Amino acid sequence: MDTEDNIVAEKPNRKYSRRSIAFDEFRRKQVSIFGGRAIPAAEHLMVLEDHLDIAMRRRNHAYPLFKLQMALLTDLITAEKAVADCKKKIEELKAASAEAADIEAVSAEQQRYTVLRRALRDIGDGIAWRLLEYDRAALVALASHARKPHINIEGLPAELNAFADIWNSYSGSMLVLNDLTHFLKKADITVRRDADHFEFVEVKSSRTKSGTMSRQKADLAETLAFLNEQGGERHGETVRIRSLPVQPKGFFNAVCSTIREAEKEGTAWAKIGEHLTVEFIDWSVVLRGGVEEPDMKKIEESAAVAEKWGQAGDVVMPYIGAERYLFVRNVAPYSIFPFSAPQRVKLMTNTLMTMSRLNVSAVTRYIASQGWTLVHPPEFYVEEARKVLTTPPDDTAETAFDKLPVTPLATFKKGALTLDLPATWAVRLAQEYLAPRTVLDVFESLLRTGPSKETATLINFDGESDQWD
Repeated sequence: MDTEDNIVAEKPNRKYSRRSIAFDEFRRKQVSIFGGRAIPAAEHLMVLEDHLDIAMRRRNHAYPLFKLQMALLTDLITAEKAVADCKKKIEELKAASAEAADIEAVSAEQQRYTVLRRALRDIGDGIAWRLLEYDRAALVALASHARKPHINIEGLPAELNAFADIWNSYSGSMLVLNDLTHFLKKADITVRRDADHFEFVEVKSSRTKSGTMSRQKADLAETLAFLNEQGGERHGETVRIRSLPVQPKGFFNAVCSTIREAEKEGTAWAKIGEHLTVEFIDWSVVLRGGVEEPDMKKIEESAAVAEKWGQAGDVVMPYIGAERYLFVRNVAPYSIFPFSAPQRVKLMTNTLMTMSRLNVSAVTRYIASQGWTLVHPPEFYVEEARKVLTTPPDDTAETAFDKLPVTPLATFKKGALTLDLPATWAVRLAQEYLAPRTVLDVFESLLRTGPSKETATLINFDGESDQWD
């Protein structure tokens, strides 16, 4: 054997070095505003995907869900503090007449943490929907009334103590800390004792004002009475909850195919039936490709379809995906959509930006073609809405509906039954990709039931859970 064969390559020596950093006033300000390193968006998405994965896989296991909620709470508090600190910093920069670029940089950080806060609560909403077994009517009722969009740090220790007490006292109960959600706006903790028993726990700390506590108790008592009785007086209307034997149908497969195209090419769109177009822009792909904007040719192609509808006299309403968080109770959270975890997270964070354009007139034409008389078309309600709005005369259809959300989309009649198509259903058609056939199934089911005395109805589908994750 040659001596050269016995030669073993020496590994390069590792290097060990030292460095000193002075924690001066400049670095102290950096940490107070940004919490240290400004984490890249990709790493945020990874953490959110991990949270979502646990929420889905451990949905029926109390302890993993408890641990997950503590992690969500930690991240949510961090995000909320970052948002508040950024707002304060922006005010300071404006007062000091700082450069526009400096203000924009801090504004970008504020937006990043605002989106992160929203996504964390979307994951919490998914936990709540699964806990309540996709009972949409109950979730809509529990989501009514505005709630402060931040954690009450002063009251948090009392809530966590009550959470621990319930956990230890009722082994196996599933609990949700309501502050981690958009939907659970009543009480502080929601407990599922068993499949048919839900408890809503209010925690009173020594600093809770008696007037505030009284209003919260009255509001909760009214809501729970409504849910227990499956109906009652709400906001001046007689409202009833109905469960209908309807299996919702949707276009998730077509939408998912369009999303996959966007994940490959950056931009994608599709026309679904004669009533809907959907667009997706995956900014992680667009920016990775070194360009500053999506494929505008595809966006223009999608817009041209809606423009053609409008030119024909149809009422067309656009819906931007991120706008769902302005009225969360009208639409299911992204965290339960039947997409992959990365796709859901990108939708939550607007990394995967989406817009839908709904041809309301096409939906009403379809229902009318199935034997229902169109008493008032969408155009009628657009004009009705404009009459009571102090807006310019060229106000668009979608603006009119947005500013007067109680306005129906249309009114139909068949036999002795007259039904309004609620404006909230437009959101479901556009953003939950619900098929117009499902609306027709609801109408036919209500027709078989016969006229009723209530002025409004909250509807549950017997097959609601089948369409989600």
